Amino acid sequence: MGQTASAAHNLFLSAGELAADEWRASRSPDEEIAEREMRQFVWCLPVLPNCW
Repeated sequence: MGQTASAAHNLFLSAGELAADEWRASRSPDEEIAEREMRQFVWCLPVLPNCW
């Protein structure tokens, strides 16, 4: 059985540090880049293409 890794499984960062990253991304001047970074490195989701 497999398990999907996510930010919740990261033992090197606290919940407060993850929340701070979310807060900074939500207030970033370039929202698209901030969302891409969060999807790739925190949420462990593939980046959605701009168009199909």
